[in-house]
Amino acid sequence: MCLGAARGLQYLHANHCIHRDIAARNCLYSVDKIVKLSDFGLSVIGNQFKLCTSQKLPIKWLAPETITTLYFTPKTDVYSYGVMCFEIFSEGEEPWDGVTNTETKRNVVTGKHLIMPDACPEKFRSFIHEKIFVVDPKRRVVMDDVARFIEPIINDIHNAAAVNAVMNAEVRVRIEEKTNVLKFQKSEINTRTSDQNRSITQTNAPSTPRKQSNSSRKIRAKGNKKKMTAQK
Repeated sequence: MCLGAARGLQYLHANHCIHRDIAARNCLYSVDKIVKLSDFGLSVIGNQFKLCTSQKLPIKWLAPETITTLYFTPKTDVYSYGVMCFEIFSEGEEPWDGVTNTETKRNVVTGKHLIMPDACPEKFRSFIHEKIFVVDPKRRVVMDDVARFIEPIINDIHNAAAVNAVMNAEVRVRIEEKTNVLKFQKSEINTRTSDQNRSITQTNAPSTPRKQSNSSRKIRAKGNKKKMTAQK
């Protein structure tokens, strides 16, 4: 999101447009994860603009020079972009939360700035603190610098995520293979145990006398009659 917004501002500034209201609320995130800048109600064409009439301004997103002189330039958009990044990495926390607008003005113009959350990559955090949240606009970077700085960081993050995805997939495959082996071994053990139990049951079963068939009984009866006749 930070890179998408940086590229959007880069395009606006290349076409001599000052947005003047850069904030997370004015960044739309599409389904295909493309950031689009919105709300151009305060935007002006040119490289410098001075507010001459009373107008409500987003104090907590303003650059120091805008607070003191009411001037807007592409560099003031850069400062507001840094505040927007704070919103992103703090998961939507309001900048200078719990601080009044008057106190915020005093902080910003004297060089005090927001501290980027730990969720922000260390390199990018230092870049924002040292190159974006700068009181002197002449020492502040332009959006071309910001976009160029972010791109390799994003690429590193994507590469690390891809490596982790591959490693996680390999681990899942190994776990599944191990699980299947264990299931097979357990199945074999259950089968052997079942066979052994049947064998023991058959061995211990009491023997029952076999029933004599009718023909066997008849043969024995005839034999007994012959014995009795011989005795007489």
